[in-house]
Amino acid sequence: MLDHETQTSARALAQMRAITRAAKAPDDLADRLAAHPKMNADVAGALVKAHKRLAPISARLKISEAETIDAVMNAVPEDGEVTDPDALFQTGLEAIQAAWAAKGDTDVAMLGPSEAERSAYLHHKPVVGHTWDNGPGLRAKMVEGLLARLDPKGKTSAMGRDAAQMTMPQVAMAVCHSKGLRPLNEAEAVRMAATHSESDFPLILENSLSNLVARRMEQRLPDLARASHEVARDDYRVGRSLTLSATGMPQEVAEGGEVKFVTAEEKGEFLPTVRDFASGFNISNVALTNDATAMRLLGDIGNRMVQGAVERLRHVLLEPIEANSGAGQNMADGTAMFHADHGNLASSGAAISIESLSIARTAMRKQRGLNGELYAVEPWGLVVPAELETAAQKVLADINATKSSDANPFQNALELIVEPGLSDPEAWYLIADPARFDGLAHAFLDGQRAPRVETRPGWNTLGMEMRLVWALDAKFVETATWYRNPGA
Repeated sequence: MLDHETQTSARALAQMRAITRAAKAPDDLADRLAAHPKMNADVAGALVKAHKRLAPISARLKISEAETIDAVMNAVPEDGEVTDPDALFQTGLEAIQAAWAAKGDTDVAMLGPSEAERSAYLHHKPVVGHTWDNGPGLRAKMVEGLLARLDPKGKTSAMGRDAAQMTMPQVAMAVCHSKGLRPLNEAEAVRMAATHSESDFPLILENSLSNLVARRMEQRLPDLARASHEVARDDYRVGRSLTLSATGMPQEVAEGGEVKFVTAEEKGEFLPTVRDFASGFNISNVALTNDATAMRLLGDIGNRMVQGAVERLRHVLLEPIEANSGAGQNMADGTAMFHADHGNLASSGAAISIESLSIARTAMRKQRGLNGELYAVEPWGLVVPAELETAAQKVLADINATKSSDANPFQNALELIVEPGLSDPEAWYLIADPARFDGLAHAFLDGQRAPRVETRPGWNTLGMEMRLVWALDAKFVETATWYRNPGA
């Protein structure tokens, strides 16, 4: 069995490693922190922050990691208390400067900044408040600038317009300088920015492309998306909608009578269960170094990502409609969505006309719930394949006649939704407003309505690897709000 001192040491080491790994600091620093007799979480946090600020300076001056950790640990006062984090950083900085001066390496001086630059850099006090020159501020500025170049017609702030004047290699150079790196030329800047573990360059690329995809997705959503409503899903688990054990209609309570309660249970229709979809793209360091090539490739990649995402959303929305050879997905009762038992399937096919629409509307109006309650669903839209678009427009033009003498059985206009992905060229659907009634539902993981782009240094190629990731699904969650007619 471990003695008390060993247990305490193991606990302290675990605590220090949790702090250093959260800040992406080396484990060697955690070992030194755990060995300090007067160390606590607050002091360790201040030391880790000092190390993070000193590390790029050490890399620039070719000071070893061990020497940097020594400089940080030696800056701790004897009483173990840290009241001024800036003083801690300054003490460590002076130790690093002394170690660099002791080397007397002229090659380091030639590769590094000039004497005037070095003095200004080493004695620079950190900026208080927000800055656009490093960290999140620099990343946000570069993201907006790159997005402005990829999508010139989009809205861009003055900051973004300024950053849009920079070429891709210049962006890489700025990122390297913000991390204390000193590339010899633009080609090396691209390589260093793309592969350095703490570089913001991959984040700039992925955030720019993510914003581009999200912006263009809003403009290119399939028309069928208007016929569906979003439900919230924050995990991948199978879920069901709530249902009531008895009618929720308030009952009359006699004097001294008992109030009847109903139970809400997850026994309704299955909710969309999000599934992961992804696709990958590569761009080489050579392409990134050539600004014109990089922008063309990134623009093409962004367009391909948008096209692929729109088509995936279309397929996901069509799945519950097209399942079972057009009869729709199986519902919780084991019966296909469009079935006579659900009262949402025409007994005989008919072309779109005022008469056939009237029959469909009546069927929707008379739909009842599990306990016999009337839904009184109001028709809102007409979903048709591309083959029926013209026929539907003609019928809707008759319905929406403006002359007072014209017959108009529908007081409100019907929305026309044309979906070329529908496989049956004759079937059509009358649907309720998805904003008011449950029906076709789609879900994204954590409400992520557009795909996200992720990047990493290339493994099989020298460059950047990108992937488009999206989790979504669609299902019918109610049978009463869609009515199918097989057509003439």
